[in-house]
Amino acid sequence: MVLLVAVSPTTASKSSRTTTKEGCAIIITDEMKAFFLTNGYLTIPNVLSPAQVARGRRAVAAMAESEGFTLQKGDVEALREGRGGYYIWHQLFRKEPPTLLDLYKEAGIGELADQLLRADAPSTQPRVAQVVLTIPPYTSSGPQEVPHFDGPMLIPGTWEPSSFSLLAGIWLTPHEVPGNGNLRVWPGTHLRFGEYLSERGADAIGDTHEMHDGPYPKIEMGDRVTVTGTAGSVYFAHYLLAHSAGDFTGSGGSRRETVYYRLNAADHHTNWRQSVTDPLFEFDQV
Repeated sequence: MVLLVAVSPTTASKSSRTTTKEGCAIIITDEMKAFFLTNGYLTIPNVLSPAQVARGRRAVAAMAESEGFTLQKGDVEALREGRGGYYIWHQLFRKEPPTLLDLYKEAGIGELADQLLRADAPSTQPRVAQVVLTIPPYTSSGPQEVPHFDGPMLIPGTWEPSSFSLLAGIWLTPHEVPGNGNLRVWPGTHLRFGEYLSERGADAIGDTHEMHDGPYPKIEMGDRVTVTGTAGSVYFAHYLLAHSAGDFTGSGGSRRETVYYRLNAADHHTNWRQSVTDPLFEFDQV
């Protein structure tokens, strides 16, 4: 397998900016949209200001030290002692002070996402933020190590999978050097996953016993790339894109901090079957 470093067309295409009361709105060019449609992800640099990045890091640190703090993955004491590992937790906006929702709004992440989505299907406000920390030394293992998609988790009381349209990630630390906990992706797999579901029907998304561990379907994967970028960048990815956590064995900092938001286009809950069998259905196709 050839290992590559991901390059988005953001440097060559100088994005223009306008200032709104929600934050700095960056214009996503047609070239950037085409890159996203083909590859299934896009990294946009310099979305958050240094002050916003600092506020985000303070919010993450405060959450980790709060009473009653729990982790989805990892050990609380190990995290607080700074031991190497991979740590995940959530902030539920209806139950906790929505500090990370405030960051989302201030940075204009929803406005950016809407430029990738169809004009008649703007994003709805996220209900939760996911915080992911990688502290070195860490060698990925388990489900995070292999290509996977985020699901399908079933909505309680139904068979409906809790799919979403678009993943948005805020990078609170630099991700410029490979080998420092960088996310890894398989470009174009969102399209091939969609073909897989189109042939079998949307409900096949729940047949994980027919898939590789992860889970991810047994399809042509192509070359894996390592996603890089600066602190303050925003990463967007299609729901069906194959991705995995990366090792943190380099010397590119003391930790990697990312805040993820899972976004739905308007009416995704009723259109999810079409959105997974026609992966570009919800997006602006330039």
